[in-house]
This record gives sequence, C-alpha cells and structure tokens, in this order.
Amino acid sequence: MAHQGCSLLYAGSHAGDRQRRVPSPRNRAGDGGRGGRQPRRAGTGRAGTGSRSLLIRPLAPPSPAAQRTRRAILLAAVEVLSVNPGAALSDVADTAGVSRSTLHRHFTDRAALRAAVDALAEEQWTEAVRVARLDQGSGFQAFRRLCGELISRIDTLAWWMASDEPDQDTSGDCEAPAESAEDAEIAAALRRGHRDGTIDPTLSPEWVSNITWATLYAIRFIPAQGGMSPFEARQQGLRTLLKSVAADPSAV
Repeated sequence: MAHQGCSLLYAGSHAGDRQRRVPSPRNRAGDGGRGGRQPRRAGTGRAGTGSRSLLIRPLAPPSPAAQRTRRAILLAAVEVLSVNPGAALSDVADTAGVSRSTLHRHFTDRAALRAAVDALAEEQWTEAVRVARLDQGSGFQAFRRLCGELISRIDTLAWWMASDEPDQDTSGDCEAPAESAEDAEIAAALRRGHRDGTIDPTLSPEWVSNITWATLYAIRFIPAQGGMSPFEARQQGLRTLLKSVAADPSAV
C-alpha cells in the first residue's frame, strides 16, 4: 500500500516510494569458518609459540532496559521528525526522556537514527499484514482486520506519511516500486471481496489503498489540530474506511 498520490499498494515515504533497507551484515568474531583454528595453549604447538591466543567473545545481546530505551528513542524520533524533519536530535532525546549522550550511544548520527526508524516502520507494516490473516474469511472481513492492525500501529506508520529530509527534492514523478508480498496479499483480499460480494466491485484495489492511507493520515494528524481525541479519530477513521468499501454500507 502507498499514499499521497501514488498507488497505495506501495506504502512509501512522503514522496510515495518505500525502499526497504537491509542492514549490511557485520563480521562477527569467529566468522572465518566453523572449523577454524583453536587457541594454542602455552608451551604447545610449534616451537617458539609460547603465548596464549585470546578468545574473542561475541557481544552480549542488549538488556531489556536497553531495548526499551532504544524503542523509546525510535518512537520519539517518529513523533518529532515526522512533524519537523529538521528538528535537532536533542529534541528527540528530550521527547524520549533520555540524555543526548544516551541517544548517541544507540544511534551515532541522524542518518543512523532515520535508518532505524525506517526499519521499525517496515517491521510494523509487515507484522500488520501478517496478523490480519488476509487469506481468511470474506474479503471485507480481511480488510476490516487489516484496517484494525494498521490503525493500532499508526504512531509508527506515521513515519511514512511525513518523513522527507529537509530540502529533499520531491518534485519528480511518483514511481511505484515492484509489488511486494504484502502488497500482493492485500490486492488478493480486495479482489476476493469483489468476487464474494462484500466489497464494492467498482472500487479498484489501488483506489481502496489510496483512501486507506489518506484516512490513516487523517487519524494521525487531525486530532493535533484540535477538537478530537486520538480515540475518537481512530473510531471515526475505521468507520469511514469500512463504509467506504463495503458493498452494502448500511450493513456496517
């Protein structure tokens, strides 16, 4: 799914192009092969090799507290940078409730932070589609579940709605990337709804996807402009989506 003028079957950045970032593999100690050399004991092996080789232990996984801190920083980055991409990292740290030095222990610079937020949004998008079980039930039931999962992750997915770098040129045409597995699942569920009579057959999957992301944008950003609580926005947004696509809106 995409948004803001591009086919929403391709969820993307503000410019409409979602690019998955695959972190480069990092070499780990001992990656030279499972059958590599074993450390020699002092006084054994070749003549003159009396020194003991040192074992390099792999780094321990982050503690639960460190993982919570990292996630708090990422969510703060979405909140701050999606509204003001040029905001100082100290603003992100303040919103997360951590010092700037703590932020830099987790993310060395702005680029690293943005890459991590991109990865988090991608993770949440993939998880939403998986949990929605789009291959089960009628097309409309599948769409209802998908909307619920996307709305529950709106605070993270907002990153794709307003995440342009300052001075980034977005004047070019919006070119959709190749269809992903998630995109194909969504399109298949919507077409199943056309066949089983639960989704309005005059609405194409691309159009349904566009109104979905337009509504998600409204859910996320309209409450901040006054008068409506986030809960009310989510309830009204879900109702808007379901009535918009249902073959029989009066039954929703």
